[in-house]
Amino acid sequence: MIQDQSQPRGKPAGTGLYLFGKPAGVVYVFQAGDELPAHTHEDADNHITVLTFGAIELSGDRAGEVHEAAPGKAVILDWKVGELHGFKALIDGTTAANIRRW
Repeated sequence: MIQDQSQPRGKPAGTGLYLFGKPAGVVYVFQAGDELPAHTHEDADNHITVLTFGAIELSGDRAGEVHEAAPGKAVILDWKVGELHGFKALIDGTTAANIRRW
């Protein structure tokens, strides 16, 4: 369960990601300065984040880390259960997918 129900300022692209008819995640497209507030997850709803375009600065337990996707090179952020995480987009069009684990 997400511990912080705040919604990101960025907007989801499309209707989300589905696997076998079950919600599997969501794709976000952000403008520079948009933030996904820091939050935590339990085992049942933990996820990874795949940064496919742009750059982000992390908040939470790994505050200050900056990650940038390059052509042909996505960045995968593997969050631990209970790890406080969020980020701010640094580039217009920053695209990240949160993909749930099962």
